[in-house]
Amino acid sequence: IETHVTNIWNVSEVKDYAKDGTYIHGLFIEGARWPRGDEAGDSFDVSGVSCAGSLCDSKLKELMPPTPVIYVKSVPIQPQWEASPVGYLRHDPAIYECPVYTTSFRGPTYVFMATLKIEDSAAKWVQRGVALLLQADT
Repeated sequence: IETHVTNIWNVSEVKDYAKDGTYIHGLFIEGARWPRGDEAGDSFDVSGVSCAGSLCDSKLKELMPPTPVIYVKSVPIQPQWEASPVGYLRHDPAIYECPVYTTSFRGPTYVFMATLKIEDSAAKWVQRGVALLLQADT
């Protein structure tokens, strides 16, 4: 699968179904954040869905900020992708292959690997332990 972070922060703003995928919402990000508004930069289109931004440094005291609505779609496997136990690794320098977990406990709560747009190297985000979480610790 492939994930694209939209520029929609309020799920009630989603008016239609995605044409060739689905929308997910309510995820949190640990170790980083997703930019809002002008900070996200110019929008780009993915299969008719407006997306914007790339992974950026977290703000002080923001441990698990929410993410915008995420567009998820199925894509054909490419020959250059490497099969692994957690999914197909793309080795694309513009993509961080981000683990998605049910909780911050990690390990046995692994769900899938999201593809997040980045401008810095993927190593930076790996070293920070950046992950998407389906629920925040309370």
